[in-house]
Parts: sequence; C-alpha cells; structure tokens
Amino acid sequence: MQSETRKVWAGGIAAGLAAGFSASKSQATVIYTPLTVENGTVDAANPQVDIDFENDGSPPISIDYDSTNGLTWQKQTELTFPEYIADPVNSSYVAALPFGESIDSTGNFQTTSPAFLNDTTSDSDFVASDPPSVQYIGVEFGTPMSADDYGWIGFEVTDDSSLADLSGIVTGYAYDDSGAPITAGAVPEPTSLALLAMGAAGLMAYRGRRRIVSR
Repeated sequence: MQSETRKVWAGGIAAGLAAGFSASKSQATVIYTPLTVENGTVDAANPQVDIDFENDGSPPISIDYDSTNGLTWQKQTELTFPEYIADPVNSSYVAALPFGESIDSTGNFQTTSPAFLNDTTSDSDFVASDPPSVQYIGVEFGTPMSADDYGWIGFEVTDDSSLADLSGIVTGYAYDDSGAPITAGAVPEPTSLALLAMGAAGLMAYRGRRRIVSR
C-alpha cells in the first residue's frame, strides 16, 4: 500500500511539472485588459473610454459618444496606425466581428477617424440586441517603423433607440505582442505557474484524503 501511494505521488508531481514545462514553452503572448460596467460604459454621461492596449498611459484609440456622430472609434494619434477592420460596403463604419473571427493581415483595415459604430442608421454593424451580445472590433496598431500587432476590442451596444440615448459597454480588449494574428475574444492561456499551482492543490487535496482514509 505504501509503495502504491508513493507511485501515485510521483505520478502526480511528474504530471504537474510536465504541464508546467509544456506551458512555459508555449506561453501565450496575448495581453488582455478586462473592463467593468463602471469603467467601460460609453454614453452621454461618460463620453469616452480609452483603449490602452499596452497599458503605457498613451492609449492609441478611444470609443466615444457624441450627440452628432453617436458611438464612434477614434484615433488618439496622428500616425498611420492604428487601423480598424471596416465594413466591406462602407469603410467609414467599423465591421462588427463575431467571436472567433481571425484578425490578421487579410483584414480590410482603414484609418478613417472618427469611424462609426452606431449612429442609429441601417449602416451600423454594432446594434443592440436582447439579450445583449458582445461584438468585436478588429484592430491593427504599431508604428510605420515597427512590426504590426493585431488586437480586438469587445463592445456591446446596450441602447440604440435614439441618438440621445445611445450607449454601449467596452467589455475589454487584447492584443498579441508577437505580431501574430489573433482571434476575436482570445484571452491568455494559463501560465506555467498557474498550472503548477493547480497541480500542487490537487496533490494537497489527495494527501488530505489519504490521511482521512488511513484513520
């Protein structure tokens, strides 16, 4: 019985270490920033939410509300970048991407600013629904002298009954800092440290159970 217990412990430790090493070799490069309803709401009372992908205090994009243009994507820099994936029919409107859509160099990227998300017209791709659903903005950003990074912004229109009542929520945003394509809604994978912690928790639970049984 003691020999069998040792084998189980050894197997559990090996599995935990293997999972940790595997994760460290393929660590995600996705940088994700979630927002709450309080700091992500865009409406007449809170007309701007900054999108600071790199969390460096210099947000390249904001999602804005005004009584003339409605809900819009705005550049916060005069450089060529950032760009958004545009509606294929009208490039001054931002395309609403579904969860899992690939964001890469094949996207119909445009730089028009402001670009419309919802101005209560039939051209708006971002619309209110019941129940509310998150749609995604595909983004490419960087500088003309550096490699491009691809990212997404999650956005949910909560009211488009009238221009005065337009409101939405930025649910979060993410980008891949390796320059690789990203899928809309992608978030970082668990790190090796988290996986090892999970393995350790499992081993501790097993140890506690073994003590109870032995009594």
